Amino acid sequence: MWPVAQTGATSDTGNAAATNELAEVIVTGTRRLDRTVAESSAPIDVLTGAELASYPAASMLDTLSNLVPSFIVGQNAISDASSFVRSPSLRGLPADEMLVMLNGKRMNRSALVQVYQGGVKPNWRSARRGPDLNSIPSIAIKSLEILRDGASAQYGSDAIAGVLNYQFRNAPSGFQIDGRYGKYFPTGYSSDGGDGQIAANIGLPLGSQGFVNLSAEWSRNQQTVRNPTRPSALAFAATYPNLASQLPHYPGPVQQWGTPPSDAVKTLLNSGIKLDSGRSIYFFANYANIQTNESFNYRLPKTVTDSSGNTFSHHPSFSDIYLDACTSHPSFTGCPVDGYIQDSNTFNFSSIYPAGFTPRFYGVTQQFFGAVGYKGTNRWGINYDLSGHNGPELPGRVLENFTQPVLGPAVSDQLLRRQVRAKENNFNLDVNYPWAVGWLSSPISLAAGLEWRDENYQQLLGDQASYAAGPYASQRLYTCSIAGVCTRTLALDPTTLKLVPVTATQSDGVQRLRRHLDRGRRLAGQLCR
Repeated sequence: MWPVAQTGATSDTGNAAATNELAEVIVTGTRRLDRTVAESSAPIDVLTGAELASYPAASMLDTLSNLVPSFIVGQNAISDASSFVRSPSLRGLPADEMLVMLNGKRMNRSALVQVYQGGVKPNWRSARRGPDLNSIPSIAIKSLEILRDGASAQYGSDAIAGVLNYQFRNAPSGFQIDGRYGKYFPTGYSSDGGDGQIAANIGLPLGSQGFVNLSAEWSRNQQTVRNPTRPSALAFAATYPNLASQLPHYPGPVQQWGTPPSDAVKTLLNSGIKLDSGRSIYFFANYANIQTNESFNYRLPKTVTDSSGNTFSHHPSFSDIYLDACTSHPSFTGCPVDGYIQDSNTFNFSSIYPAGFTPRFYGVTQQFFGAVGYKGTNRWGINYDLSGHNGPELPGRVLENFTQPVLGPAVSDQLLRRQVRAKENNFNLDVNYPWAVGWLSSPISLAAGLEWRDENYQQLLGDQASYAAGPYASQRLYTCSIAGVCTRTLALDPTTLKLVPVTATQSDGVQRLRRHLDRGRRLAGQLCR
């Protein structure tokens, strides 16, 4: 998009003298085309591209958190998918009440519905969807206008907290490349957290009156670990010293707590061409591919007791699974088709993970935003801007080092849990007219707009093994004699996989404890006679 105005001392990267910053024309929070920072009736902060690019952070969220006092974002660790798309806050309000615009166009929201609790009450992060600011390469930004006040009357309910409007570089020439690398050397821990980034920008002419400006950024962040290992792992290593070296992440903590590792590629293309009579066509697009993974909770394979007498029970995933179905012995009596024989033919995941395992949660986020428009001024002096933009976003999640006890030994250790996809389509017509009134010092700005908007949200199925009930979801166990007579004496709880005794009467009871990420725990029971 062509800028409305530019200060005389402002370069493409946004470097300007401090004396000229207040005279810079802004387009956020006003329909006028001649409003400066000093004249704005709303609190506007303008950050130059040089300020954003010079801050040593690979994430735009971390950059803004340090440069803008009212902008807050947490660093999540072991926070489900909220570690992949972090939810920021502006003026203490959640991300879906903060409007983000790219070259004046509304940025699409992330497909991820936040699940991170964060210990905040009320829990303003949970069940929220906001734009993924981490997808924007810092080197592509010419300036950032931040309206630190409610603007819902102008922009809608998603601008209650304020507005962030990114203006992208539009130079038709020049080349820039930046690189950095850093690492932590904390006291008491091994050096970790290697953080590297390479970014480049190039400007090219498009004919004699146009430009193509392309930015690209690659970054890689390594894991940081800031925790001791779990007491259950210490007790296991003391009880089974020959298996200690097989503990996850040995000799480090079995469960890693810190900044998760990530790899990211971010690109942005900004272009435009001037036509006759002050008209112009513009196009810009943003694409990002961000891969992140995090540690989950350690699964203890055996019940152990430490030197202080504390007992740690094994994880339910390591309970025995009985493999002989009643149907494998058709001559046996008293053993129904849905029953299993309690014998020595069992399977236990300790044969695969003798020292337990720690699931690893992998997430891949793909973000795209594209906009095209045509703008100018007609013969009556009415300014118009006709545009359309599209923004799909697709985060996917994969679990590795993972077991599904209900499927028994036939389960893969890599499962695609699910994918969600969000897509937003917008078509806009914006017009404004500066109405000159003789007795006023400046014209009255009359503005109107028309928008067509379509939002689509989908949840896609992952691997069938990630949600299938499986043949071992509920095991009714029977003890069979040599003569082939079977009696039901034990039942396997479908949730905990623990054996519980039942009587010989015709009474069945079951309790099921479920834990939902979005609804918490739920206990259900049933008694039949």
